[in-house]
Amino acid sequence: MRIFIIPGTFDGSNLGDTAMAEIAIERLKVLWPQARFSVMTRVPAFSKKLCPVAKAISFNGCKFWTQRQSGSWKRWFPPRSLRARNFASALLESDLVVLAGSGILTDAFEATSLRILATLRAAVDQGIPTAILGQGIGPITRPRLLAAAMGVFPLIDSVLVREAGASLSLVREWKVPDERISVTGDDAVELSWRKRTVTPGNGIGLNLRVAKYGGAETQTLVTVRDVLQREAAKRDSTLIGIPIANGLRDSDLRTLRFLLPEGADSDCVPWTTENVIGRVSRCRIVVTGSYHAGVFALAQGIPVVAVVQSEYYARKFHGLAGQFAGGCTVIAADGAQFADQLSRAVDQAWNAGAELKPRLLAAAEQQIAIGHRAYLQMAEICSDRLRKIRPLSKHRYSSAQPFPGFGTVQL
Repeated sequence: MRIFIIPGTFDGSNLGDTAMAEIAIERLKVLWPQARFSVMTRVPAFSKKLCPVAKAISFNGCKFWTQRQSGSWKRWFPPRSLRARNFASALLESDLVVLAGSGILTDAFEATSLRILATLRAAVDQGIPTAILGQGIGPITRPRLLAAAMGVFPLIDSVLVREAGASLSLVREWKVPDERISVTGDDAVELSWRKRTVTPGNGIGLNLRVAKYGGAETQTLVTVRDVLQREAAKRDSTLIGIPIANGLRDSDLRTLRFLLPEGADSDCVPWTTENVIGRVSRCRIVVTGSYHAGVFALAQGIPVVAVVQSEYYARKFHGLAGQFAGGCTVIAADGAQFADQLSRAVDQAWNAGAELKPRLLAAAEQQIAIGHRAYLQMAEICSDRLRKIRPLSKHRYSSAQPFPGFGTVQL
């Protein structure tokens, strides 16, 4: 079984997308223990981190094809485009093409979204089974991207979305059949849930994303910094930086150096999903403008105060709040009463943490179990498709293989 993975991050610089890819590959290995993986990446070492035996496929090969493709995957790629030929070869020889969990299919990342959709469409056109896992989708309003999504999504064999709000509405609007859709929660929930602790932490976790798609303004940073430093001092608590993005364009580390008191521990190199989730475990609450800092906290039973300044993040956090009822308070940072609202939300989350923890952990466990069942259903759908196009294939998924910690789920 040859599985081609499109991760939500191509270099590991976003730890939320990395966590989702780690869980996706882990679950796929459970379903197809003998599978061979190819991972599309900008950094070969990143594919090895996700799966030590994976073959790294250059994202530049995908870029080359989408810039020059003529509509046929059988065309000759000239010698100078070796990466493109390797990319096309890995794709066409696959038995399953998977887009791992992400929030990348949105106007803010139009160019990359179009390349991903073109890759999925190429697989579909060649009869290769396809799956989209753990997706937060939208907003999508740009005509070219909207047309591409509407053209590809109904052809995908299995579509797993993170929440029952905007993402589910979109895929239904795009005519994806209900039997191909599952609402699973975020795949990264499982990775963080495993690190849950019995004893509550005493820190206030902090993240605020400054990026074009995030909308955070300087005044928001100043307000959040002043309110949280004051709230931490009142409770003899420590502010703990929870960086999710550490790329060149949208590094959370730069923002945290502004938000945290001088001398605070904000740097840890290299950043990994494991050490960031470990930092979350030290928190009693988390205040964040970055979605996956919230996911990592709620999955451990830790309440979240979400600060939003864009529709992109408003959709994400309202969807997350729906998955963890009562655990995520969403505040718009552009209101006149923002400072007071933030202070009250911090106080309420701090006081309600002990009561909320069992409920939030139960919600996390439920999402994990639903995710396992959805992956099994995806495997059944894609295996049926694969048998139709390759009747002699022996690459059947292992439906009796238990997911660790959750027992065997039979369909």
